[in-house]
Amino acid sequence: MSKQIIKNLVQTYFANMEAMNAEGWLAIFAEDAIIYDPVDSPGKKIHETAQEFFAIMSRFFTKLKLSQDYLFIANNEAAAKWTMRVVAKNGKTATAEGISLYYN
Repeated sequence: MSKQIIKNLVQTYFANMEAMNAEGWLAIFAEDAIIYDPVDSPGKKIHETAQEFFAIMSRFFTKLKLSQDYLFIANNEAAAKWTMRVVAKNGKTATAEGISLYYN
């Protein structure tokens, strides 16, 4: 997979997460894709749990801004350092930072 394809997939991941668009987000994952979030948790099958995850986010947040601060690509793997800013339904704001790993 080329670096440009990986970059495009990660950008699509972030754009759909920010838009809280479960269908667009799921479209980039294989049917058997697994997510480990947080890192030490048991893996979850994305296609079985995404709708619930996005429903929870929609219940709590009125706005989600997700910036991709850095993207590192090596072979078919990528690491993205990100910053998330949210506005909760109660008007409070929060910021979180993290690193997500993507591999094929």
